[in-house]
Amino acid sequence: MGKITQNNEIGSKIESILGKKSIIELTPIKIKKKDTSDKICYFFDTDDNASPFDINMAYDAGFDIVVPISRMTADQVPKLVQDAIFSRKPKAPTAFFIGVNSIIDFFPRI
Repeated sequence: MGKITQNNEIGSKIESILGKKSIIELTPIKIKKKDTSDKICYFFDTDDNASPFDINMAYDAGFDIVVPISRMTADQVPKLVQDAIFSRKPKAPTAFFIGVNSIIDFFPRI
């Protein structure tokens, strides 16, 4: 993997510094780029206004973006989740939080 230099000028400089001959080996280093995708939390709430408490908790949990959506009903969830997932690149951090006062009100078929 490494390349050995045959440059006499460099070799003589190293020899004068170290007092002996040396072989310089260069090895390429691959730096993996960190994923810079924002962490998005979609906050679905059945109330007229999304709870500031829950929004603050999402930010405190480390999300970069919190999208509160109020007055949600169960039949709206699949379409919004599908839109959110398919518009993001694979492995992009995306989360969904559902805030309800009563799970029975949100899923009346239960």
